[in-house]
Amino acid sequence: MTSSDDRPWPVYVGIDGSATALEACAWVARYAADENIPVTLVHAIPNTEWFPGSTVGSDGRELFEAFRSTGQDILVEAESVVHGTASSVDVETVLTRRPIAPFMATISKWASLVVVGSSSSDGTVLGGETVRICDGAQSAVLVFRTPTAESKNGALPVEVGVDCSDRAEAVLLTAFEYARSLRAPLAVHHVLQAPSGPHADSVDWSALKVEQGRWLFEVVEQLGEKFDDVETSVRATVGSAARHLRERSVHAQLLVVGRRGRCRGTVPGSVGQNVLHHAGCPVLVVP
Repeated sequence: MTSSDDRPWPVYVGIDGSATALEACAWVARYAADENIPVTLVHAIPNTEWFPGSTVGSDGRELFEAFRSTGQDILVEAESVVHGTASSVDVETVLTRRPIAPFMATISKWASLVVVGSSSSDGTVLGGETVRICDGAQSAVLVFRTPTAESKNGALPVEVGVDCSDRAEAVLLTAFEYARSLRAPLAVHHVLQAPSGPHADSVDWSALKVEQGRWLFEVVEQLGEKFDDVETSVRATVGSAARHLRERSVHAQLLVVGRRGRCRGTVPGSVGQNVLHHAGCPVLVVP
């Protein structure tokens, strides 16, 4: 994505001081170098009002200065990781007093990508801020997780899960673009999630699977003509979309999903939320 004067819009990376955020910086550095786009690193200073009783001085200025100094150190370390990985990448840093989610939502209007690199000690992505960033961003959001799989013979695939909503083609297009950028094969998945209960027998799920599978193959074939350098495979099946994509993610370098699902046989938003927290690789959420 480019600005009105044809300069590429930067990748904005939320930095919280975690090891995962630094790993995200290395990933972004390689991606930005290949795509020749700048990077902006963002750290949000915690609100001193969240720490009652711990302020030094009546107005909390000393605590704020301590947070600001720590934030500057965090950004310096992150910038060194970017330049250490790809010295050619242009890097800017931003220290903001705004909460990270609304800040990222605002700047996403002018971002080629928003990246969040934050995880808890048990390996699940921290919920609140990450989900709010994904929900509010106007650009795609990469939630970085350390990939479970290691590349041995060739590049690990990019996996994408799509439904039959009106945003499916946009999700597929984004997946193709990232597969090309990462020089990786693309595996496309459509999982028809058949419900249980008294209404389950009222729909011919086999016929619906065939119908939607035919539509998917046609769309992928059309896009494949534009991305003829991307090796592509397609699979349509019936089952749990979240479980299927989680299983695929442990063999992938990137999982691409849409922010919302609006299709019979899917659960709106729930699949994306599930893989966001439990995937075995970075997750790219397409608005």
